[in-house]
Amino acid sequence: MIGITPRESVEFIARCRAFTGEGVKENRILVESDGEVCVWDAFARTYTRCHALSAGQQARLRKLARQQ
Repeated sequence: MIGITPRESVEFIARCRAFTGEGVKENRILVESDGEVCVWDAFARTYTRCHALSAGQQARLRKLARQQ
């Protein structure tokens, strides 16, 4: 658990390099209640766990989610 209530997901915009071949840009981020970090995939039109975020970047996004 990352400090948000059970069954609560946090959605926000953050600057990061989410996918290989892309630069740093604003991405829609979803941090699920279990701490899983998902990124909006504009091609698939859904949130995905298949991203290029490092463990450190994911930790930063979880911290931002706790602040929301």
